[in-house]
Amino acid sequence: MTFQERLNRFKREREAIRNRIGKLTPAHATHKPDANTWSPAQVIGHIAIAEQFYVNAIVEAAELGIEGIPSKSLMIPIGCLIMELGIPIPNPPEMEPPAEIDLQEALQGFDSAGAAFIKWMESAEDPEHAAMAKTGMLGMVTAHQMLKMMDAHLTYHKRKLERSRAI
Repeated sequence: MTFQERLNRFKREREAIRNRIGKLTPAHATHKPDANTWSPAQVIGHIAIAEQFYVNAIVEAAELGIEGIPSKSLMIPIGCLIMELGIPIPNPPEMEPPAEIDLQEALQGFDSAGAAFIKWMESAEDPEHAAMAKTGMLGMVTAHQMLKMMDAHLTYHKRKLERSRAI
């Protein structure tokens, strides 16, 4: 799949999830089926945190003039495969959504982070070869690598929400 095809799919999937979650009642959006499961609002909040993480890394790289060779780490394809298979990956604490988050707050963060992430992806000059950001876990990443990770992440959470019948 080309970068543009993946970006278009990512935008469509985000919009579909947003529309479905946005139609939930506040009670349904914040309902947790059990103590180990996030509510739909928490899932949306988590996706926003993950997207904002990449936006912050991109902005920092641009401000500091960070350049380098993109990572050849297997973490990216393995991480994508794990998410596509529906296998949960432990979250670092900074990626955890707030325990109490209402639907409007979650959607506001989702819209804001998503718009910023998509804007950076649309402006990527050489999405497959030029390093765009430096991350602690993945090293120097390109726009294409970031988009692959976020696309797999979004798909993972969408499927999980659908299986739990939250959306």
